[in-house]
Amino acid sequence: MNKRAHDGHGRHAAGRGAGDWQDESEDLHTREPAIAWPDGPAHHRDVGKGGDHHAPRHGDDDTDLGGLTVLIGGFAAAGGEQSLATGMVECVTVDRGGVSIASGEAVFDAYGYAEQPGEAFAAAGTYLQITGADLVLRWESEASSFSAGQAWAHSEVDYLAIDIDAWSPAQPIVIELDHAFALQPRCLDAGPTAVAAVMAAVEVHGVDTLSLTSTYAFTDDQFSFVQAMALASL
Repeated sequence: MNKRAHDGHGRHAAGRGAGDWQDESEDLHTREPAIAWPDGPAHHRDVGKGGDHHAPRHGDDDTDLGGLTVLIGGFAAAGGEQSLATGMVECVTVDRGGVSIASGEAVFDAYGYAEQPGEAFAAAGTYLQITGADLVLRWESEASSFSAGQAWAHSEVDYLAIDIDAWSPAQPIVIELDHAFALQPRCLDAGPTAVAAVMAAVEVHGVDTLSLTSTYAFTDDQFSFVQAMALASL
């Protein structure tokens, strides 16, 4: 699969298609409350820096985050007599004086089970947007399958981004690597059940920083859904 064709996000689905939910988030350096999840998922990829990225961080435009900024997140959804959706987002950004480093990952999995073939459903997707970086390493893995009333999907993105004050290449260097993943079906306890679990954590070390997280989880009798995002800016 050509990962570049996914334009910064991955989404995998399988299948055609009792309430319990968990919603957990952790923000280790949040200056403002967690924001509500946007109306739609991000379908774009931006890895780079526009103009003079070493200009002062506070200009006439108050919406300009400046510096090294990372937005990462994803979703998972599953349907069937038994369904399980899980998600985890992590983002760590550190200013080391002349060099800023950001790293993290988003991992989302979905599993659906049904006695009748074709009644199970599973989908998962991730996205990553980075601005203000000189060098970006990015790993992606995506997989999905459907067979014998079972459906499962996996989507994961990992990254390492570096911004060096004394170095400004004409274009950011982006290295994309495949991340092998062997997906195996899971078995839930006997009987109808729906489970959703999600967490997001962001950690920012520096002066004049911004960090946000958002999580959401939902279940009904035959459906599980989670989504989460994290934003970090130096």
